Amino acid sequence: LFCLQHQLSNDVSCAVLPLQDHYQQSGLEGFVEDKIKSLEKEIEKCFAQLEQPLNEGVKQAKLSHQKAFSRLLTRDTGYQGFHMTLKAVCQKSGVYASRTFARIDLNGALAQPIYDKINPMFASIFRIQTGTRASLKPCLDMFKDSVQEKIREVGKKSQVTSDNCKLNFFIEETNIILRTLEREILKKKMDVYQSLPLSVQSDLKPYYEEAAKIQG
Repeated sequence: LFCLQHQLSNDVSCAVLPLQDHYQQSGLEGFVEDKIKSLEKEIEKCFAQLEQPLNEGVKQAKLSHQKAFSRLLTRDTGYQGFHMTLKAVCQKSGVYASRTFARIDLNGALAQPIYDKINPMFASIFRIQTGTRASLKPCLDMFKDSVQEKIREVGKKSQVTSDNCKLNFFIEETNIILRTLEREILKKKMDVYQSLPLSVQSDLKPYYEEAAKIQG
C-alpha cells in the first residue's frame, strides 16, 4: 500500500503538472491519502476473516497430530533400517524422501488440518476475477472508482477542462496501478499459502534438532 501511495502521488505530479496550483487547492492529494487509509482498513477486515478458521485449524492439528504421525510412520513392510530414516527426518527438519520408504513430511501433515479449515475463506479472499463481499477485489474496485471519480470532478473544475488527454492519462494511470496490484496479489497468494508448512517447520525446528541427537 505504501508503494501504491507513492506511485499514485508520482502520477499526480507527472500527469497534472500544468494544473499544479489547481490540483493542490482541490484537496486531491489528501483525498487519495484518506482513501488509501480506508483501503488498508478494508484489507485488514478481509484478512481478519481468516482468524477464526485458522484458530480452529490449529486446534484440530493439535488434536489429530498423533493420528497424522501414525499414518506416516506405520510401515506394512517392516521397520528394518527405519530408525535411520527417522533420524534423517529429524535432521532434515521434518521432511525426508527416502529411497526405501515413502516420502515423509511431518510439517505438511500437521498443516493439513489448518488448510482444511482455511481453504474456503482463503480462496474467497483472493478471488480476483469474480470478487465477492469477502474478497479483496471489491476493496480495490471501490478505491479505484472513488479516486477516479474525484479526478474527474477536479478535472471538470479546472480552467483547462478541454485538455482531456491529461485527465484520461491520469485515470489510466490509476487503472495500471490497480492492475499491477492485482497481479502482485495473485503472485503473493501462493507464497502466503505455501508458508504454512514452513511456519510449522520453523516452530518445530528446536525439537527436530533435539531428536536428531538421540542415538540408537
